[in-house]
Amino acid sequence: MGDDERILPVFAACGFVGTKSSSAHSVIPYKQLPPRTDIWFDIIRLLVKHDASVHETIFGQTLTTLTLAVQAFNSTSQTLLPFLQLLLDQCYIDFSIANEYGSSALFTAMRSGDVTIPALEFLAHCGVKLDEALPDGRTALHLAAELASTVSPLAHLCQKYGMGNIDRRDQWGWTALHYAVGSYSNREDNLPCGKVRFLLEKGADPHLRGNGLRTRPLHVSNWVGEPVSPLEYSKYLGPDVYNRFVADMRAAGHAVADEEDGEQDEFHDAVESIV
Repeated sequence: MGDDERILPVFAACGFVGTKSSSAHSVIPYKQLPPRTDIWFDIIRLLVKHDASVHETIFGQTLTTLTLAVQAFNSTSQTLLPFLQLLLDQCYIDFSIANEYGSSALFTAMRSGDVTIPALEFLAHCGVKLDEALPDGRTALHLAAELASTVSPLAHLCQKYGMGNIDRRDQWGWTALHYAVGSYSNREDNLPCGKVRFLLEKGADPHLRGNGLRTRPLHVSNWVGEPVSPLEYSKYLGPDVYNRFVADMRAAGHAVADEEDGEQDEFHDAVESIV
């Protein structure tokens, strides 16, 4: 089906409103707010029961390229698997498609808390290649490092799908370790998410600099003004992130240079002076 200027009810249920919006960094062509309750799925299920189609596209978006999980991660824990099953029952075939910002069924699965691994296996059953790189060079490991709330999806991908090149770079020169450092769960959660330490223990290089900068709109890496290693990136994100990274390096058996210890002390001094 082709694009349609009408906002179909199934898309409206997912928060797609179709109006343009902009930020300091970019223009987002058509606005979509992730659903914040489970009612969206009940609406879609009712619409499908009355013969609504799940196969349409609007402005290049499919139902699985919409952002269905908010940053709190667990927002789709009760709805994602039933939603994917409903789509499969309706002979949906676009599980592998991603939009220009990288949103896809795989993206949503990574942000779905305790159902992430079952959702990944469901998508693999539907033909999504978890061991292949996306067009921008990211792999499922990059996505899990950035979007998953715990280390479990990374461990699952490494164990079941190989993911042998732990330092594989995407088109921006970023590795999974870069993404883990800047991930919401590593920066914001009260307890360590374990992703950084896991990758370091798997042999990820904390000193490997990217070839370029991330340019995704509103991404935290836009704060960085030059290519950085995961260790250098952690410094941009503040003393808490940096100190945890150095601790994870030590725990994983990586040597920590004296100057890094000195910079860690400077961070402590700066925090104490502010207090």
